Amino acid sequence: MLSAATAVGLAGLLVLGSASPASAAELSPPEIVTGAPANASAPIVYDGELWIRGSATGVWFRSVDGSTFSEVVGSPVSVADPVVFDGDLYFTTAANQVWRYNDVDGFVLVESIDVAGEMLAHDGLLYASARIGGGDYLLYSYVPGGSFTEILAPDASDTFPHNFVVIDNVAHAFFYSGNIETLYRIDGSTLTAIGMPAPGPLNIRTVRDTARDGGVFYVVVSSLASSELYSYSLGGALTLVPGPWPSAQGVAAFDGIVYVFDNEGLLYRSSASGFEAVPGAPFYFADNSIEFAGILLATGYPSFEIGVQLYGFDGAEFDDPFVVFDSANFVEFDGDVYFFGANDRDSGDRVLWRIEIAPVSQQPELADTGPSASSLMGAVAVTVLLAGAGLLAASRRRASA
Repeated sequence: MLSAATAVGLAGLLVLGSASPASAAELSPPEIVTGAPANASAPIVYDGELWIRGSATGVWFRSVDGSTFSEVVGSPVSVADPVVFDGDLYFTTAANQVWRYNDVDGFVLVESIDVAGEMLAHDGLLYASARIGGGDYLLYSYVPGGSFTEILAPDASDTFPHNFVVIDNVAHAFFYSGNIETLYRIDGSTLTAIGMPAPGPLNIRTVRDTARDGGVFYVVVSSLASSELYSYSLGGALTLVPGPWPSAQGVAAFDGIVYVFDNEGLLYRSSASGFEAVPGAPFYFADNSIEFAGILLATGYPSFEIGVQLYGFDGAEFDDPFVVFDSANFVEFDGDVYFFGANDRDSGDRVLWRIEIAPVSQQPELADTGPSASSLMGAVAVTVLLAGAGLLAASRRRASA
């Protein structure tokens, strides 16, 4: 019989009656964006344009059409992922500075502060894991026209906020205290620790992976003894989600279904009765992913000898992968999805790729044979055709360069 905690964990799974989405599109094979600088990173959509950071110089490039890129004049050398806040583009530099940009003011120095990579813009505040003058990285908040203000955790040993996430319109972040990670709720200048499972041997509790599905947040918590899946909803604590895997390693959520891969790289998905194995899934599927046009685009290993390739999955079955390696940094722009990856598993060069929704003329024609034409539309949409080097037969939450 299930315990009350386990029942709550299962209740957090948003399970659909079918594993297939209602409307999936046919996608064109990925193509290299030849007009983008090589080995760029940090794609972001700002003010109707696609921005990327040139890895060789660290300066910003932007594109109106997603094909031709031009250098943004006066760009400081950026080192971390950017964020759009209060209508401006904010980013950090190697000189431990935060800058902002808009087309009227150009590039403007906001403040000299050492930011540890990521920032979160939420509810009129910009949050950052940062420090001033050395010491531990702490949580800081910023309002336009002001300065960064320190927010201390109730336990002063909890530092280095990271993996910011918004759950039910409330900001959250994980903090470290030695080898123990704790999830905190952020309400303006107030931090509240969320109930977590007890640390394992040698006082170790780390977060291996996370995914968000609506108002439910899934966390894979690891210790020396085990690695388990937990769910969290606003106002509660982390609750164990049981499954058939020996040790959970990663989690993703797509179309109301939760996917978990285990320590052997095998994939499981939630169902009305719990979790079930997904036949034909590549190893470690959904390590990096994005939901696009009713399809989960995600990385996986067809075999460890071949390397990490990109798959499309509509919840039904898997087919041949795209011949793109180590894909990451997915972003949607102008109706297409862009990402960085290599066209050779042994190449260290990562280029910008684009995947489009196939033109209507290339998609299957639907004949109106009777009163159930809408049902036929849904059925054909579920049987997604993945053609050529990409999405060929019926097939269906991470990181940074």
